[in-house]
Amino acid sequence: MLAVIADILKESLSSLEWLERFGGLVSQAVKPVMVQGSDGVMVSKGNLIYPVSCGINTVNCWEKGAFKHLEPDSRKSAIAFFMDNGGVSFKGIEGPKMAHMKFEFELKLVFWLNVARLGEDITNNECQPSGRISPYVISKLFGPHTATGLFGGGIEETAFQAVEVTSVRELTKTPSMFEPFTFASDWACNLFIFPYDFFGLAIWGEFVVNRLCLEEMGLDWVPSDGCLSPVGPTPATLCQKVFGCLNDVEEFNSDEAGLAGGLISEGFVFFVAGAMHDARPWGSLVRLPLP
Repeated sequence: MLAVIADILKESLSSLEWLERFGGLVSQAVKPVMVQGSDGVMVSKGNLIYPVSCGINTVNCWEKGAFKHLEPDSRKSAIAFFMDNGGVSFKGIEGPKMAHMKFEFELKLVFWLNVARLGEDITNNECQPSGRISPYVISKLFGPHTATGLFGGGIEETAFQAVEVTSVRELTKTPSMFEPFTFASDWACNLFIFPYDFFGLAIWGEFVVNRLCLEEMGLDWVPSDGCLSPVGPTPATLCQKVFGCLNDVEEFNSDEAGLAGGLISEGFVFFVAGAMHDARPWGSLVRLPLP
């Protein structure tokens, strides 16, 4: 539920066009630091921890570098994201037909600012522009919010009601507000002194979930099999699944056409050579690096 509330509050700050990278409720991506010991065996020296937004899977996170998307560095203008700061507490049931489940929540919203890149319009040539930015952010967060139009017509838009921020506190100005993420204690990078600035807010609020708006979940559920359509019987063996996937790969009569319209996966383009392909046998599966 906290992720839904974070997305609702994030929308209230959508007018901050200078905010280059704005995550919702982040998760912790943990990357072990491996070194080779004297005996040649790889051993762990600890972990690096990064904030990652919803939708970042293992491949995107590590192989495509998405784990650095919300990590501060001199090339980024401004970064913000929500962190769990106490979760959600159930407070009781009220309303007609006892339909309204009432909750309280606690979030943390942190900002990192690159003063040199933000420009005079935002910073007013101040070395710590957070003092003029934070009141504006608080004014947008405080008070009631709505989920309408934010979740593609999903149950979040009808079930989550009466979302309201009731209290905000500006956090003590110390990099520890970004913990447990590694960059919070990486003093060698000097990410928290001029030309950089930062601030954080502890946010308390309440919301209601209307039980009558919660649809049944899982009726007629069929597991997804990746490139296989979930409609119809599920293949019983791995070979059947593989052949089903291959049947969905399109044919192309040239490598150029295949690169333009083939199936993209893991940095490669896959297609089947067509009958008119002048360099490959008809029906052969082709894998080429993504241009």
